[in-house]
Amino acid sequence: MEATLYIGNTALGVETSVTRAGGPKELTNATDAIGVFLKGDANYTAFSNTKYTYGTPYWESESGLQLVLGKKTAELTAYYPYTESGSASVTLTSRAYAADKEFYYLPFKASYMTSSVTLNLRRAYSLLRFSFTKGEKDQPKTGDAAYGGPANITEFKFKATIRESGTLDLFNGTVSGSVAQKEFTISEAFTPGSSTAPVTKDYLIVPASFSGYLEFSAVVDTKEMKGKISAADLCGTTNTAFVEGTMYEIKVYVRPTELEVQTMKVKDWEVTDLPDDLENK
Repeated sequence: MEATLYIGNTALGVETSVTRAGGPKELTNATDAIGVFLKGDANYTAFSNTKYTYGTPYWESESGLQLVLGKKTAELTAYYPYTESGSASVTLTSRAYAADKEFYYLPFKASYMTSSVTLNLRRAYSLLRFSFTKGEKDQPKTGDAAYGGPANITEFKFKATIRESGTLDLFNGTVSGSVAQKEFTISEAFTPGSSTAPVTKDYLIVPASFSGYLEFSAVVDTKEMKGKISAADLCGTTNTAFVEGTMYEIKVYVRPTELEVQTMKVKDWEVTDLPDDLENK
């Protein structure tokens, strides 16, 4: 027996979601497109980068080719946004955050018994967020000192041993590639926010194990201040790694003589400037 693969509702996120209006972003625009791969084996001929565009009740194969499933379970994977040169091995690059650089994917299995599927794609990257706050008296805890100057930050740098570039296998979710020390610099001036509205700077980080320290420095009102945080303090002691779909937030407080830091790890992250559509190329 055989059945055609039917793709129903497709959204960006289960555990890893693009938060908008309180929930995952469902792909419902006519221009939305995903790429689908079927792994070739003794039972199936491989399909590479088959383009599916949004439709209702099911997404439509643009080429007219249909993935026909038999009794044996097939291994498939889907990704977003679609590109004509899409491959089952995807290069990820650590960089300053940009919404159009996000990448989503999902390995899944299907057969003629389960030929109608709903896809909830997951984020491929980790997110590293720096939240900058001008120090306030007794905030966030009693005894904290206020910063008296304007707190103009004219340069911010951080460095850590991370995976600058890696290759993601869309079928099994593993990422390969060496790790090395990498430095990022923000040269555009900015001013920290308040305790209720901090200024944030985000970075997409390729998932990898992380050890040692993340060191950073800022030039505040012409004075250089430095700080560092250990891998265990940032990622936790059970798994010192940057994990896909996880945000690692470093809260930076500008104090009179130092940069004070706190950390927080969050499973999902919200990006308020996400465009309605990522570009399909």
